Amino acid sequence: MNHFLMLLAGLAFFLFGMEKLGALLYSYTGGTLEKKIEKYTKNDFTKVIAGFIVTTLFQSSSATTVILVSMTSVGLISVVQSISFLIGANIGSITTAWIVAIKITRFGIYLFTFGLIGKLVFKKRKLKDAGVFMVGLGLIFFGLETMSGALGFLRDNPAVVEFLSGFDAASSVFSMVLLTLFGVLFTALIQSSGATAAMVIAVAAQGLISIHSGAAIVLGSTLGTTVTAFLASLGSSAEGKRTAFLQVFMNVVEMVAGVIIFYPSIMLLVKFGETVGNVEAGFMIAVYMTFLKILLTVTVFPFRQYFASVAQKVIKKKFRLIRTPIVIPEIGSSDTSETIIEKLTPATEIYMKYLTDMLAYSYIVIRKPGYRSLFEKVERYEQVLDDGHNDMVKKINLSCNDNTRVLWLFLKISDEAESMGDHAREIAKYGVRLENTRNKLNEEQKQLIHGCFVKVFMQFHEVCVKKNYTKELLSKSEDIERYLRAKKREFYFTLCSEHDHDQKKRLIIVDLLSEYSKFNHSIKRIIQVNLDHAEGKSVYLWQHRGENGV
Repeated sequence: MNHFLMLLAGLAFFLFGMEKLGALLYSYTGGTLEKKIEKYTKNDFTKVIAGFIVTTLFQSSSATTVILVSMTSVGLISVVQSISFLIGANIGSITTAWIVAIKITRFGIYLFTFGLIGKLVFKKRKLKDAGVFMVGLGLIFFGLETMSGALGFLRDNPAVVEFLSGFDAASSVFSMVLLTLFGVLFTALIQSSGATAAMVIAVAAQGLISIHSGAAIVLGSTLGTTVTAFLASLGSSAEGKRTAFLQVFMNVVEMVAGVIIFYPSIMLLVKFGETVGNVEAGFMIAVYMTFLKILLTVTVFPFRQYFASVAQKVIKKKFRLIRTPIVIPEIGSSDTSETIIEKLTPATEIYMKYLTDMLAYSYIVIRKPGYRSLFEKVERYEQVLDDGHNDMVKKINLSCNDNTRVLWLFLKISDEAESMGDHAREIAKYGVRLENTRNKLNEEQKQLIHGCFVKVFMQFHEVCVKKNYTKELLSKSEDIERYLRAKKREFYFTLCSEHDHDQKKRLIIVDLLSEYSKFNHSIKRIIQVNLDHAEGKSVYLWQHRGENGV
């Protein structure tokens, strides 16, 4: 019983260490990690290396794959690009087996100790993160060492030895298939192919199972580990689901190929072990896992475009994903008003494509909070708009161009577009808050929010997409603003006069109306600045009004 508890404790240490490293990895997502990946992975080969390094450092191909699902879901990388990362992550998953096979897990307690001291002593974030990394890695090593030691008791248990000897993949194809399926189920249960490989190597090292049997279990673990990515993809977009599908598809290919060539491959590996003078079971199983990953890479990498097209056919898109970058061209001092308009108009049109989807998606998140991937898309698009606006400001600032009126026009359009992106993100965020507080809109509230959305969206489409800048539309924006303010006052009055309502939900609705009002106000500002430009008014209107006594 004590040995069994030690085995569970070792598994707990291992999984907790993986969780710590995964949390550290996730803390760098949302900007920093993605930009570094984009910067340093310019081709498919470097993407494979990046997937390998991240998985090796954090000892979890599942954590890497979950992040890939998230990144493809919001458009940071394409589905085709994700295949190269997935291949690298698959190769990186063999490092756990090698750590156990070459017995460096004994250093786990030292890594944990030094890491904990570093986390407590250092003040800088990077040094503290290095400490957390060492703590997580130390826990993984310590867990692997604990599991290896705990499994030693099996060798002295006749009943266990007799049971295991009845399922020897070396002498029975049926046993090989059964052990492969066991590897699938066991890995799906603990969600770690590394832990499965570690336990298999430990049991094989005790002489309880043959190399064939151990190889069959780790073969099944390649498919079992995909359950984490599958679960992560349930709330993602079509792109995220395609990445998860590709991981499952690739690992099915790996497992099927492994079953077909199982006995010839083990025979070759045994000969390899004899050649290098090492036929120890743990070493041979680690070599077998390495062979599987090389086989997968050779099989899949040349056909990654085809596999991506298969994923696109199997999983259809519900919502489009904009991947067009916002490129602000250089503006020279000699550029005329006409050439400036010609250069900057395409960028503002791309702004409006992003905002069209953001406004629509943010409303969908309110009505259907389960579409969490749309909220992530809105957040990603908002960052794209921020970057585009910053670039616009920089290029105009460096232009040294005297056509200030037209530059001011585009600067204000860019500024208001960036503000509208912020408001669309906040609208989507309130939709998530409705879900988190377990509040549901009643029919009256749904009609109210729908009416506000339609008014603002139609006005946005007319002004920002169709580029109609008229005094009538300016007046309409003012009417929409008065309408939204009136509805806000109604809700505030209800909060003061009634007590049989959900206060949190009503406050969220008030905030939603405020964000729609702010979005509409930015539309109004875009109309006004275009009208001013068409009438030839100066940039600094308030100075001229002051001079005229207005």
